[in-house]
Amino acid sequence: MDGQWLVDELADLVARGDGAAFDTWLAALSSDERVRLAVVLDASGMPRRQVGGYGRDLYNRQDLVEARAVLELAETGRSAAKRLPWDAAEIDPVVLLAMIDSRGQEWAEEFVLAALAAPSRFPWQRLGVTVLCLPLLARLGVRPPVTAGLIQAWSAYYSAAAAKWDGTFEFRGTPKRLTQPWFMEDGNIVVRDYRAEGLDFTAVCQLDPLFHDVAPHWVTRPLLEPTEGLRPVIQLPLVLAALADGALVPREEAVDEALTRLAAIPRPAEQQHLAKILRALQIGPTDLADRHALALSIISAGHGSVSAVLLGPLLESRLADEDLEELALVVFARKEKKQRTQLMSYLARAAKAATAEQTAARSVTPVHDRQALVTALGAATELDDLRVRQRAAELLDLLEEGVPPNPQGSAGGQLGPGSLEVYVPDLWNSLPPAAPVARQPLFGSGIEAFTAAFSAVEARPGNAGEEALLACYVASVPRHRREIGKFFASLRRERAFDAGLVSRALLDRFRWSQTDHEQLVRELRETLPQPHEQRSRSSRWTGLTPVGALLVARLSEAQLLARHVPCLLSTPSLENGVVTFEDLLGRLRVYGSARARHGELDLLLALLRLEPVPPARAAELTGFAVPRANAPRDTRLDAVALARAWVSGGGLPPLRSEFWVGPPVPDPYGRNMGRIQGTPTVVRVSGPAAALPVHPSYFPSAPPTLFLGVGESERHVSTTWNLTAELAASVVPSWRDLTASYWLESHRAHSKDGPRLLGEVARCTGPGGPATHLALAHGLSAPAPDSRQCAVDAALEIAGQGAFSAPHLREATLAMQQTGELTRGRFAGACEQIALAGGLGAVWPALSALATALMAEPKVPTGTADVLAVLRRHCAAVPTDHRCVEGLEAFAERRGSSKALTEARALHAALADLALADAAPRTARGVPSGAGS
Repeated sequence: MDGQWLVDELADLVARGDGAAFDTWLAALSSDERVRLAVVLDASGMPRRQVGGYGRDLYNRQDLVEARAVLELAETGRSAAKRLPWDAAEIDPVVLLAMIDSRGQEWAEEFVLAALAAPSRFPWQRLGVTVLCLPLLARLGVRPPVTAGLIQAWSAYYSAAAAKWDGTFEFRGTPKRLTQPWFMEDGNIVVRDYRAEGLDFTAVCQLDPLFHDVAPHWVTRPLLEPTEGLRPVIQLPLVLAALADGALVPREEAVDEALTRLAAIPRPAEQQHLAKILRALQIGPTDLADRHALALSIISAGHGSVSAVLLGPLLESRLADEDLEELALVVFARKEKKQRTQLMSYLARAAKAATAEQTAARSVTPVHDRQALVTALGAATELDDLRVRQRAAELLDLLEEGVPPNPQGSAGGQLGPGSLEVYVPDLWNSLPPAAPVARQPLFGSGIEAFTAAFSAVEARPGNAGEEALLACYVASVPRHRREIGKFFASLRRERAFDAGLVSRALLDRFRWSQTDHEQLVRELRETLPQPHEQRSRSSRWTGLTPVGALLVARLSEAQLLARHVPCLLSTPSLENGVVTFEDLLGRLRVYGSARARHGELDLLLALLRLEPVPPARAAELTGFAVPRANAPRDTRLDAVALARAWVSGGGLPPLRSEFWVGPPVPDPYGRNMGRIQGTPTVVRVSGPAAALPVHPSYFPSAPPTLFLGVGESERHVSTTWNLTAELAASVVPSWRDLTASYWLESHRAHSKDGPRLLGEVARCTGPGGPATHLALAHGLSAPAPDSRQCAVDAALEIAGQGAFSAPHLREATLAMQQTGELTRGRFAGACEQIALAGGLGAVWPALSALATALMAEPKVPTGTADVLAVLRRHCAAVPTDHRCVEGLEAFAERRGSSKALTEARALHAALADLALADAAPRTARGVPSGAGS
């Protein structure tokens, strides 16, 4: 027999990943069966048979069983090294090492030399080679030649080791610690956890007997040459520090090259990496003693991570007076709090040394000239940071009088009278109204107009341009169909065009039939689940939302109607996607005069986009009829009658939405719509708050879940979330929360288009509900400054429309704070921009409620001082009945001198001054007596 039946049994065991069954099966094999099986495996390799099930646990068990089979059955060590799945070395290296050791020294030595002989086409797969070969080399006493395979394996190992040491390495989705199995003298195998043993990375490298042989092959000149793709091992900070410690790389050369590269101010990611290198090299005062000008230039224009590394050594390197003045101007002009605090501590020591004439102080801090210290501290007195300002004022008094400062501050740690910020009487609610929405520009008709519309969409994709393009297409096709066909043919020959939904459809489906349209509608209805169904019944069009499905189906319908209608009913009248009643009435009259028949989905989209209309105007929709194209004799489907019923019934009802903090909402697609980064804050959008004026059954081609809402049945899987918010705004511009819910999902998926799409939420016309304000809260606390600015602009636009709700923002802020999603400092800074624009009344309730929640914590959270500082700076502009901040008095009475407590005491004093000013006679019209000038 050829042993194929044995191979089939083994393949089944590997596919199931059953280690216990493999042990039983292996023990039952005879010596002849082992030999026969080894010959077959050496010739054809280890087969894999698919079984039901999936998951990392199954894959790990499969790899481990396959690796054990290879090590147990391979005749030679060379064959085992060739067939071994090296990923298994990361799963259970102790078992594999014991199996290799049991095969004997000659077999193990052959295995190690074969594994290190040749490099692999996939370097990341070489990590397991070092994990197994490193302890084997130490046990066998073998000194292999330094080959390309050895260099590649050791490079992969130390790249992963540095990431494991930093805690950033994941293997198959699981974070890994830096551990390594070793053979003990008695032959037992022990897995050492280097961090738990208290070793540093340099000591770990010294445990490797081949480190000094392989490491010189990593070194290139220059050391930190930027490369594409995988970063060289020497550029890893921990590895470079180990090389410098072992004298394999001159430390001075590495420091000099890192500083030289930082002087060029590269992109922020490279600056952060170079800062890690300098930190790993433990840069000190001696490294910067003759580089003061270079260090100052790097700190002034570099990333905050760089100044955090350089500032301490620079302050200890005996700065000249003029350098200290320049450094103070630079550091206090930046926003990094840690660097400000570090410099203030240095200036405090220098001020004491300059006034006390103490020998101990002189030995620690050099005595600077008093004028230099006054200049440096003067830069700190201009800051918004109250604590730094107070401390700088105390030190200036010390320098002027030579008297030690009061540890509690000149006024008990609080601001005195006259210290309030400038009072702005109209800061509470002085936002200008939003600018009127402009008309949607159209291109007219004709081949010239159509080519211009197509070029405009290509240059600036977007729904507004796409709708204008479709309107131009419908108006141009009756007389210029042949020219448009030639234009499309030339596009296909010359280049690939992929601008948007309309342009792609017109290009790909220029010749369209009723059969094609019906097939498309059927596919879309099959893709989206019915209300009672849990999943889609079709894999085609996966990722399309109901609003997207409506646009696709209506586009298909428009291509059929193009030669038979004078225009489309649903073309937006305004730039925000709204159809005005006058335009809809005029288009219906044109249809009636031309005896044209309307499209079902075209009319539905026009009604969804229709502006709010008084029900009395429904009387204008009488005296003519516009039958439906696919049912001309059914008077119930007359466009004029349906539009009249829609308007007389009050139009599209508002959307119903609510905050949902707790267990996930049921999700037919296995996802949590609106859930941000796995946290439990969700806005549940449940559909319209009332029945539609026209029953959805009058539009049978529409997606069945269009009006069910996000929180109920509208679930979808999509890899292009950047389209969904814009599509929702295009289909239902008055449902602002629907667009916001798509934005939240886009934000959850880390879409790069988040700031742009938040503008789509602002351009909607309906009231802002929980989803809108949760999206704003996320945008206001976003990491990127441009994202926060987009959120500020969106909030101001929504407030200018009268759609902003301070209670909703307060609720969203507290929900995000409760779930740990809110970055308090960034949120407070963005809210201050809204307040300075005249919207203090919109953000004050959220900020005061957030401050109350933060002050109630046993340990003061990060960002509390920033929130309190914004409240302090603008409390004078708040009406009397809104000034109360709950929990402030009790918090201000806590013991301590932290920045948060300083701001709390200052806010409490400011509110007390305002209360006294309200009770006392006014000294100036509209200005409290306690307000500053």
